[in-house]
Amino acid sequence: MLFENSYFKLFSENDDDVLISIDVPGYDIKLFSEEVLIENPRIQVTNFLGLKHALDSWSSEPIKIGKIKPTIEVILSSDKMEARIKINVSHTEFRRINKDLPHEITRALHAKHVTYGILYDALNNNLEPLKEIVVAKGIMPVNGKDAAVKYMDMADKKPNLKEDGKIDFYELNFIKQVNPGDWVGEKILATPGEPGKTVNNEMLLPRAGKDIILRYDSNTITESNQGNKIILTALVEGAVAFEEGKIKVLNHLIIEGDVDYETGNINFKGYVTVKGTVNDGFSVRAEKDISILSETGVGAVEEIKSQYGDIYIKGGISGKGKANIQACKSIYVKYVNDCTMTAGENINIGLYAIDANLYAKNIFVNSEKGRIIGGSLNAEAKVSVYTIGNTSEKKTYVNVKGFDRQSLKAELDDLLVNYKKCLLDLEQNKRQMKIYELKLTKANKIVPHDDYNAYAETNDRILMQISKLEGRRKILMDFLESKGEGEVNIFKTAYPQTYLEIKNIQKRIEKSTSGTFYTINNKLHYL
Repeated sequence: MLFENSYFKLFSENDDDVLISIDVPGYDIKLFSEEVLIENPRIQVTNFLGLKHALDSWSSEPIKIGKIKPTIEVILSSDKMEARIKINVSHTEFRRINKDLPHEITRALHAKHVTYGILYDALNNNLEPLKEIVVAKGIMPVNGKDAAVKYMDMADKKPNLKEDGKIDFYELNFIKQVNPGDWVGEKILATPGEPGKTVNNEMLLPRAGKDIILRYDSNTITESNQGNKIILTALVEGAVAFEEGKIKVLNHLIIEGDVDYETGNINFKGYVTVKGTVNDGFSVRAEKDISILSETGVGAVEEIKSQYGDIYIKGGISGKGKANIQACKSIYVKYVNDCTMTAGENINIGLYAIDANLYAKNIFVNSEKGRIIGGSLNAEAKVSVYTIGNTSEKKTYVNVKGFDRQSLKAELDDLLVNYKKCLLDLEQNKRQMKIYELKLTKANKIVPHDDYNAYAETNDRILMQISKLEGRRKILMDFLESKGEGEVNIFKTAYPQTYLEIKNIQKRIEKSTSGTFYTINNKLHYL
């Protein structure tokens, strides 16, 4: 018997169900909660309609109205990371059994397979009746950290014009020279993470950190394990480059003095650095970047030509109508006088160009003192300069070929779709390589295998494709950053006798002016 009065009796069946037997109907259900349930907290009513109906009317048959809760109720969170208990006894009963509760709670927890993360301080010090108390906590897994790769700084080439009051220095950190054993990159290895546990002592596996492939040319760079890092170092002397998706060391010819009769003309498959100048009548040709570091610059050279790279001339060019400078990519020079320069990408001039013929996608004169006087500037997208012409009104021609913005936007959209596909293909191929690496690795070295080599070749091919797409993306973005479909930006003054032509629309400057000229839909705009 659980409870009885003159109206009804409560009793249990099978130590689980609670039944009510009515002697006299009419007992108020509110009193049932106040008089019965408070003093008998183990009784849980689950059939309120049945209880109300039984109290209001007489029945010869007992009615099931609820169940018996355990004295110590164990409540698990849905993720099994926390266990709480509720002591289902009255305050009077609690004082009587308090001494034995820690032991009983432990038994109840074990019965529910709660064996990990038990908070014994809570069992001994914070117990109260009829209140949910946290008595066990699991540990969440700690996911692994992704691998992190860092290569020798290959920042964009940006010239810096410095002044010391007398001399303007045109500085550019152009070619990265390394010797065997020099650091060129590293990878901090991904970590596996730390497993967690539920209060039921079930292992929770972490997510391992994602790996990143070190992209390097194994013929010129080697790797070594140092603790939690893989270090890349140069195998050979040369210039560091990031090409076709890989870091590599390429041939680098350093001329300690001038290019003259002692050295002869230079024609080199790699990078060339001339610490002196290039004398009149001599030439320097290279597949990659050319750097000429003399403060005096160069004069009437026959030719300075980079087949696939950039050209940096720290001083200027006084070409005497003979010098011819050509770069597949960009040209960086302090000043230009009476010569021809052609760049596949941009021409960057520190101070001025006088009587020069310039050809590039974009032409920039960087200094506020910078000016273009005479000659012609021929760009595909943009010319940006502080001053054009002079007070003597020397004729100066600026021609911007222009472009079709909608066509370039469509090309960029297609390129980005292709770029994303290449990244997905690269990731899928990398997973296949990883499977083979796990199978074929012995003594931390990959054992050659035809299938693995095929995946490695695919990896290189995709990286090369991504590199080409990235190069084209930069070119398209350079075009689209111009206003309209071709732009001439004059920050200070364009003097009379400056002739502008943008996408075959011509304008002669008749009075000093400044601002931006650009075309949209075959109309010239000015702001």
